[in-house]
Amino acid sequence: MEGWVILLCFGIFIILSIVVVTNDKKRQADAKIRLSEQLSNANIHYDKVINITSTGIDTKVVFDLNNRKIAIIDTNAVKIDYVDFDKIVQCEILEDNSVVMKGGVGRAVVGGILAGGVGAIVGAQTRGSSEIVKNLSIRIITNDVINSLVWIHLIKTATKRDSFEYKRNKDAAQQIYSTIISILNTDPKPVSTLPPNSANAVPTLNTDPRPVINLPPKPANVIPTLNTDPGPVINLPPKPANAIPTLNTNPRPVINLPPNSPNAFTFTGVADKTKYNVVIKSPGTNVMNVISIIQKLTGLDFNKSMRIAATPGGKVLEGVSKEVANDAKAKLEEAGAEVVLE
Repeated sequence: MEGWVILLCFGIFIILSIVVVTNDKKRQADAKIRLSEQLSNANIHYDKVINITSTGIDTKVVFDLNNRKIAIIDTNAVKIDYVDFDKIVQCEILEDNSVVMKGGVGRAVVGGILAGGVGAIVGAQTRGSSEIVKNLSIRIITNDVINSLVWIHLIKTATKRDSFEYKRNKDAAQQIYSTIISILNTDPKPVSTLPPNSANAVPTLNTDPRPVINLPPKPANVIPTLNTDPGPVINLPPKPANAIPTLNTNPRPVINLPPNSPNAFTFTGVADKTKYNVVIKSPGTNVMNVISIIQKLTGLDFNKSMRIAATPGGKVLEGVSKEVANDAKAKLEEAGAEVVLE
């Protein structure tokens, strides 16, 4: 009798476990559907996606270059936080509540690591010595009063530093951080235009390298003259009345040779150029769009494409045909860049 009771209890436990797992999978599926609908309604473009997966965390960080937004998608909590590029003031990586990397407007990132400035100093001074990390997160500070502090959690439970989970999420944190700092330093915020005589108008400097020559104004009664050349005037004798005009006024003799004459020669011009380099002179104001086009043309990653876009004279393509060069030039110019072919 006791054996039947044990088997019955075990069977009930198995059934309940199956029901719980099934309900959990259904909940996750419903959550993904709701999140997809929200993203579709917000018209979010997946230009760059960074996945975060660890114990209790399932998050995607999506960078939308067209709408200039970051979408932080928390699948477990079934919510999405949006951050506008232009409202970001500072970004930090925190490990066990200590800032290990910090950057904002005016600091540059190369390869995901802050080059100089505060980020390198803070990272060097507060690097953790413990073998266990209990918390790894990114803190984004904005100038939005309603949403001034945004968190992206990557690790919430004790994790060994030499574990694959820690290394994977640390790399994800650096990727998110470097992308945000790149946006802050390479994509200028839109400049508002004010009327010329507005009280808030800021005087502009003349950036034209050519010297400015101020000429005195002309008197109102001066009549402009057509010929201002002070050179000598040559008076030629008049032609006789019975002179017959000639078509060829070249005093040199004209020698007509038959086409196949051994003395005949043909003029060959300079051979047409067959290989071209596509060079960026200026990325313009839509830097992120230009970076995206460079990635598609070259297959390079985000950081290398960013360096090409941010470097005057950066070569996008080298030694390509005229057709390929013109096609690349048209796409980059459509994105807002100033491009030349060499």
